Amino acid sequence: MNASETYYKQEEGKKFKDWTKGGLEFLLQSRTDILTMSQIALIEKKLAI
Repeated sequence: MNASETYYKQEEGKKFKDWTKGGLEFLLQSRTDILTMSQIALIEKKLAI
């Protein structure tokens, strides 16, 4: 697990609590190569896609 994966795992534990909508959208668009399916689902739920 690299640093990015570790960071996103920690953020998943906090349910991406402090992230803005724009930040979450950017994350979905640019980091799907690193995000797990559960993280993507959680972000989409927060964005109500």
